[in-house]
Amino acid sequence: MYDHGWYQVAFEHELADEVNPLGFANRRWMGIKGPSGIRVLDATCPHRGAHLAFGGKVLGEVLRCPFHGHAIGLGK
Repeated sequence: MYDHGWYQVAFEHELADEVNPLGFANRRWMGIKGPSGIRVLDATCPHRGAHLAFGGKVLGEVLRCPFHGHAIGLGK
């Protein structure tokens, strides 16, 4: 349904933290700010379903789940 084009979900100045919760199309997303720019990724923990953008910490190329400490690879 949302596979063509692009959609603006936030302005850059609205992304104040390294990991920012975003919402679009009834899904949980997160905007991750890094040295190479901003990446938007699914924010649902594949292990337990927690929302990774609320308290998640980026450690290199992984994001540490704030609820149970599971490390999720960010990849490309």
